[in-house]
Amino acid sequence: MGFWHRWLEPREWVGVDAGVSAVKLAVAASGAGGHTVRETHLEPVRGDPLLAGHPPARRREGWPEAAAVILERDDALFRALCLTGVRPREVPRALYLELERILGRAPDNLALDYLEACADGQGGKSCYVILGAPDAAVRDVADSLRDSGWRRLAVEPHAGVLWRLWRLAAEPQTGTGGGERRRDAGGVELVLDLGASKTRLLVVAEGLPSLYRTVAVGGNSFTAALAGGTGGNRVKAEVDKVTFYQDGPMDVFVEPLRTLLGELGRTLRHYERQHGGCTRVWACGGGALWPALLATLADNLEVKVNPLILDAGDGSQVNPRFVLAAAAAVRRLPAPRARPPAETPAVAATARATAAPAASEREKEDAHASRGGR
Repeated sequence: MGFWHRWLEPREWVGVDAGVSAVKLAVAASGAGGHTVRETHLEPVRGDPLLAGHPPARRREGWPEAAAVILERDDALFRALCLTGVRPREVPRALYLELERILGRAPDNLALDYLEACADGQGGKSCYVILGAPDAAVRDVADSLRDSGWRRLAVEPHAGVLWRLWRLAAEPQTGTGGGERRRDAGGVELVLDLGASKTRLLVVAEGLPSLYRTVAVGGNSFTAALAGGTGGNRVKAEVDKVTFYQDGPMDVFVEPLRTLLGELGRTLRHYERQHGGCTRVWACGGGALWPALLATLADNLEVKVNPLILDAGDGSQVNPRFVLAAAAAVRRLPAPRARPPAETPAVAATARATAAPAASEREKEDAHASRGGR
């Protein structure tokens, strides 16, 4: 199908993060001066609303008519590629041909998009994140939202939204305090989405996304472990978890911690050998609000673990539970920074993951003149 560019988009969107226990929504606007998150909303649900075919959220009065929905797919595409000496209007076609060469076939069954990750590097080299999801999956989400009041829809798999969130948190906003959280481009950083059913992780190496994967441990795993010691009452276990275990002790959660720490440790060791150590771990989702869990991760991984807090743009901050929905709603990202000349561009492997974030403003302006658009 080629690359789908969403140019001439509305300024304000509603981000929809539909999980197994709740739907998180955030209303955000973005422009040249940065982004503003003006409202967040939580809707409890039973079961995965997207998989069940039920609309994850209906438009509320006063909200914009455009929704950006986070999609999780194990068969989606997530890859970083670098191009040298390619003019902006030639980028979509060049990326499409390079992706076709790597896959060994034309990616005609995928809805594709790309995001400029770094520019003006050594030798005119620019790096891009290519992301895609099966056309059928995108259509299914659109069908589930057809009668929910949204007039415009963007579907973005999960890995792309995590990458978008890292970019938003990494770059300072104009006129806000975001600069105090600006991060260095080198080294390895890990972004964790500690959800109810599983943990999703994104590895950012030397400023480029290098891996996205999921670990089958989430908040429900800790609840089940606690219920095993309280007669199997999961309702009581959930209440106890959020009241009595916020600051520890964590020894009752041996099994889920062993699995989670083992997977995270192996991932970090692999990238530390290549890039010289992990500088930070950032956490979002409901698990990021559990101090004892973050402290346990930090102690065992031997690296600082912080909740990923996003500027709301008005002097306040977005709760870690809602930052993914906010990142989905912020369609215009800061301009990417140049890579230092000494760096060697990292090329990411295809992961069991997801995503499709919006193109940069320069790419949108040139999209109509390039081949490969739908």
